[in-house]
Amino acid sequence: MKYQNTFPTIIFFVFLSFVNLVWGRFYIGVEGGYMRDYSTYIYEDNSGNTTTGREENWDKELVGNGVVTSLILGTEHFFWKNYYGIRWGVLGGYGLTQSKDSQWGDITLSTLSLGVNFDSIFNFYVTEKLTVGLFVGAEYDFTLLKPNKEISIGERAASTLPKEDMLVSNKTHINNLSIRIGASALVYNHHRVEFLTKIPIYLEKHSQHFIMEGQQWNGAKDDRKYTFKYKYIQVLLGYKYVF
Repeated sequence: MKYQNTFPTIIFFVFLSFVNLVWGRFYIGVEGGYMRDYSTYIYEDNSGNTTTGREENWDKELVGNGVVTSLILGTEHFFWKNYYGIRWGVLGGYGLTQSKDSQWGDITLSTLSLGVNFDSIFNFYVTEKLTVGLFVGAEYDFTLLKPNKEISIGERAASTLPKEDMLVSNKTHINNLSIRIGASALVYNHHRVEFLTKIPIYLEKHSQHFIMEGQQWNGAKDDRKYTFKYKYIQVLLGYKYVF
């Protein structure tokens, strides 16, 4: 019984591979350009009568500016006399941004990404030598954040706290989901030039939540939450060679 869904899954991937080989055109390409990222730290104290005697909530955002580039491999498929197409690909990317904060100073953030994307392409001009259109799609990537200095907020483990540190940091990994919007031109049936932007639609949050009440707090409640989240917006130029 545990294998009852295995056969349909195998059939689906065999069919997908067949479509790629028979009707799909493989491509290899690069995308690169400007990246603006946001590293946000959030502290929430919802204790009411806290040990400090007051509630406290604040957030702080670091804005970075820099560049990003990606290598992409994939296939594309066109229908209805090439007026509509779909494509998917896999990518590996590297980015570098710099931000400045009055408290933490200059921060250089390197990012390493692996991801997949899918686009729908709608062409409005189609000839043998030139095809021009617009596309919209989605992209998922797993990104490692590698800052030159680690910035964290939270509490170190102590006798009155859990055994693990209650810290969130900019030295971590993030799952991103973004929407892709752009314009594309295929020249002489092989050279695809594009302008696109990537806008985040899902932000993964890394958080630590500490709740404790009892005799050691003189009957009071301690309820604190530390959160770190990261997002980016990219404006890119791309080139793909379509085989």
